[in-house]
Amino acid sequence: MMKLRLQNFALLLQNSAEKGLLLLVACIIAIVSINTELTSSIYQGLVASEISFVFFHISLTEFTNEFLMAIFFLLVGLEIKREMVDGNLSKPKQRILPVAAAIGGVVVPVLIYLVFNLYDSTKVRGWAVPAATDIAFSLGVLALLGKGLPVSLRVFLTALAIIDDLIAVIIIALFYSSGLDTYYLTMILVITFFIFCLNLIKFNKISLYMLMGFALWYAFYKSGIHPAVSGVVLGLSIPYKVGDSDKSLLKVFERNLSGVVQYFILPLFAFVNSGVMFSFSTAIFMDSIVLGTIAGLFIGKQLGIFATSYFLIKKKIAVLPTGAGWAQFYGVAILCGIGFTMSLFVGDLAFVGPEYVNEMKLGVLTGSLISAVVGLLFLKLVAKK
Repeated sequence: MMKLRLQNFALLLQNSAEKGLLLLVACIIAIVSINTELTSSIYQGLVASEISFVFFHISLTEFTNEFLMAIFFLLVGLEIKREMVDGNLSKPKQRILPVAAAIGGVVVPVLIYLVFNLYDSTKVRGWAVPAATDIAFSLGVLALLGKGLPVSLRVFLTALAIIDDLIAVIIIALFYSSGLDTYYLTMILVITFFIFCLNLIKFNKISLYMLMGFALWYAFYKSGIHPAVSGVVLGLSIPYKVGDSDKSLLKVFERNLSGVVQYFILPLFAFVNSGVMFSFSTAIFMDSIVLGTIAGLFIGKQLGIFATSYFLIKKKIAVLPTGAGWAQFYGVAILCGIGFTMSLFVGDLAFVGPEYVNEMKLGVLTGSLISAVVGLLFLKLVAKK
């Protein structure tokens, strides 16, 4: 059983360093492009260029954030269901530590951000920006350590990041939706019920699920709730047969989607959303959005995750990951401050003005970079102890 669960996690751990490096390269290209005189206008024109998608005419950035990210969230939904049904989150005892740590790792960064921005009605909208952990980047950094850490810590980080993504989806649906349309909300309920019925009867034709998934995306798109949420709803509805997991529609679908998401969608998202214009002035780093985001990611994440976990383990409600020491566990908590994908995604929903968006991006990139570098150096010191 343990071997099967480790094989399940291999879908996420495989080539983690390579995937994280690809995101980093896309991010660097975007930053260099927008801050170079020769390429700045080309970059801005490219991300704003209009493309035709079915009967939509939207920019490349909107297409990436509105539609392609729904596919990313579909993969998240598949991962959540697999781990809840037959993985390392399938038993209540297994869920306690990553779930509680994820909640602590959301609450503390949010509180820290609010300390910096509570009295500004515009800036306070970014309260959820430092609440997320980027699974690709954090696992990528962890993979750089090779076999210096026990597998249980990688499993814990993966589970925590998945729970983090689920919390982020709930936050987006509840707090970053506006002007809800009751007609399309009703349509969402009807389509979801139909997909749920397909799941109950173990219907295994992926074409119908995709057709229903697109209809669900359109209903979300028109309803006022961000359409990316439709991906999670669909992912949770794909059947998973525990007794014959090799032929599981969910696992086959997850394997097929994983490459597309990791090697195309996420790098494209990083490219179109990482364009931060630097003023080469320290003044911008004193902005409350930047400070709140950096402090939330680097200080809030590690503090919330480690303090919550320490309390539960000392009270014998949960146990430390097998073979891991406290120092190693703390190093992983530092890595959880790598926000990137989900933080940028939430930030784009929270802010409209280019000035606020630029400050948000700078805070996310800086906080994530500090967490990655400090976490990596710390873990290198304690990895084999």
